[in-house]
Amino acid sequence: MVGVSENETRKDFSKSERVEYARRLERIESLKAEKRKAATQFGSDTVRLNSDIPQRTDEVVAHKLGIGGKDTYRKEKFISDNRSTLTPEDFADWDEGRLSASSIKNEDAETSPFPKFFSCK
Repeated sequence: MVGVSENETRKDFSKSERVEYARRLERIESLKAEKRKAATQFGSDTVRLNSDIPQRTDEVVAHKLGIGGKDTYRKEKFISDNRSTLTPEDFADWDEGRLSASSIKNEDAETSPFPKFFSCK
């Protein structure tokens, strides 16, 4: 983990790099969650749930990376997965932090691949 910490302090990740790292972290946290679940479900170990510590894997990942929350992480993952539906300029602006996930809109809402959680109220 030391190598990752050094990289994070040396240079800011772009959003797509951060999502890629988050996916790796999500796999690790998912395995940890499976072990906790098995220990509490079938063993005598008990886990005390602390309300300050996120319990969902996506919440843990978002918390560790300082993304905000699971919804922001989910949006960033979706944008990264569907980059081909954006103009190269919009994706570059989002990736470099000049465009927020919530501000991404597709001109044709009926054929848009972006789910309703991207809609601004």
